[in-house]
Amino acid sequence: MWISRKCGLSFVAMAALLGAAADVRAATDSWTGGGGANDNWSFSSNWSGGVPGSSDTAQFTNTDVNNNNVVDSTRSIAGMIYANSTGQHITDLSSNTLTNTGDLNLAVDINATSSATIRNGTYLIGSSSTRTNWIVGGRPTVPSNNNGTMTLSNLGVTGFLNQLAIGYNPIFNNQTTNTGTLNVTNNSVVNLDTTNLQVGIGFNATGSVVVNSGSSFNVTASLIDLGGGSNMAGFTTGNVTGTLDLSAAAASTLSATTAYVGYPLNGTSLGTGNLRLGGSSLTVTTLTAGNGTIASTSGSTLQIQSGGSMNVAYGRTNASSLAGTVSATIGTGATLNFGSGTSNRANLNIGVIASGDQAGSPTGTLTVNGTMSGFIDNLNVGVHSQFNDQSWFPTGTLDTRNGTLSNLTINTLTLGNNFNAKGTAMFGAGTMAIGTATVGAPNTISGFSTKVAKGYVSLNGTVAQISNSLTIADKGEIDTSVLGTSSGFDITNSSTSAFAINNSLVASNGGLQITFTQNPNGLLATAATANNIFYGFKWSGDHVTALQALQSGGKLSWDSTTFLTGSFNNAVSIFYDPAVGTGLHTGATYIGFYTAPEPSAVAMLVGGACGAISMRRRSSQAKR
Repeated sequence: MWISRKCGLSFVAMAALLGAAADVRAATDSWTGGGGANDNWSFSSNWSGGVPGSSDTAQFTNTDVNNNNVVDSTRSIAGMIYANSTGQHITDLSSNTLTNTGDLNLAVDINATSSATIRNGTYLIGSSSTRTNWIVGGRPTVPSNNNGTMTLSNLGVTGFLNQLAIGYNPIFNNQTTNTGTLNVTNNSVVNLDTTNLQVGIGFNATGSVVVNSGSSFNVTASLIDLGGGSNMAGFTTGNVTGTLDLSAAAASTLSATTAYVGYPLNGTSLGTGNLRLGGSSLTVTTLTAGNGTIASTSGSTLQIQSGGSMNVAYGRTNASSLAGTVSATIGTGATLNFGSGTSNRANLNIGVIASGDQAGSPTGTLTVNGTMSGFIDNLNVGVHSQFNDQSWFPTGTLDTRNGTLSNLTINTLTLGNNFNAKGTAMFGAGTMAIGTATVGAPNTISGFSTKVAKGYVSLNGTVAQISNSLTIADKGEIDTSVLGTSSGFDITNSSTSAFAINNSLVASNGGLQITFTQNPNGLLATAATANNIFYGFKWSGDHVTALQALQSGGKLSWDSTTFLTGSFNNAVSIFYDPAVGTGLHTGATYIGFYTAPEPSAVAMLVGGACGAISMRRRSSQAKR
């Protein structure tokens, strides 16, 4: 082995010493601003231990607050900490790139309020092989009260993270208060690949991410958790709120396996979550909201992936007597889509207690003013299942009256099922295909009495095609409004069991009610002269006798006098259009009447001209 004659050390020994020196050099260097007018990172006098290198952590305390610290060249560090308890630090990248291979923390475990701005350049944090953490306002280890605000301005951020946590107070036996805010502004673009995005998590935690006009926030995550409550038995959650606000942002894209909005994984208290998508899009397998709001506006797409579910006001594990309320709104011009095909469906649950270990009285409303489409396996609205306690009151409402149903298919629709459950669905214009629908189902769990459960469906110019069966159960009611074109339930199964009204109520309180609110185009016709049928109910096969029995029993009624005028007034009846013979050969039973087109203007002119010519000919012949 070659030995240095001057120092007597081998290359191996020298390498070991150099490695040790590098380990010693890895340090936390604090900004002092001692360089006077020189605010550059490259000026060693601005740091307590010299300019931080690629193995060092840059720290900012109360020294030289409210001044700029300028990253005057592209460089790399191994961590970044803002621990000031007064004022704010402004880190100006001056169009350079700062790479942080370690954690980025602001107001973490310092028991203080801290503020910082990072601006004007490119910030890289973590890598695909070495993920890091980014925390604003948190106490992951030390019992403390922390309040942090971080602003990103004119900044491009790319990150690979284990965790982005804003307002973070995880499992711990001390109930402190932690608040975090991340403001994304001035045309900033954030692109993150993170395991967890957590905003407002744990005891007395409040977190918010606000993305302002012109900026975007694109995240791919395994978990998005907004306003997650206590995960520790024996402790109350206090006031827990998590908000992700993209309502003013440039179009952004979120993608997650699981997203929680005000939904503790377990525990005995509620958090509140707010997901404001604006015109941005979210693709997620399972979206569960326990308490809070979800909202989107024009241009947004909320995609529920195949095999997943959207749960709006969902019962929580060990939830004691909690009563979460969720309002979800899909705005005009926005889209809510489920699954990707008939064999790749997703579920929708609104106001549901789904399994034996869930409890509470969830109240959920999903309003779709945009487009609702896709492939749903189970649509449950106001359902109480598999539970041995009758004290909960799940309530669900689905309202698409001001929206559009586009190629929506549903395997099973259930509204108002079991103990004290109430489900309401109000559908607007469009067509949907349903396999089996049950409205107002009674208690199906033996050994328990049935308390009030009610299901209500309103169809407003909606065509609901039923391929298997439609059952209006003991506490069920359906109102159909026919708005000038045929709509209502269209049962394609000709079996006598495909439609049933099992309740004992008259139609004014239950059963099926149909209101014809507008005249159809054309003229009233007979079976021999018709080319169309105007209806509010259709059932394949001859079921006139069955429907007449329901009518005479007060379970089926219609109104064709209040709004229909002229010859259409009081023209509605139950009739069978035979598959062969006189009629349109549909082989179905209808509640409605036959129509024929009005004579066109051309036909009327031609008819009038022909009549005039005929009259002139007759007059001429008479003169002769």
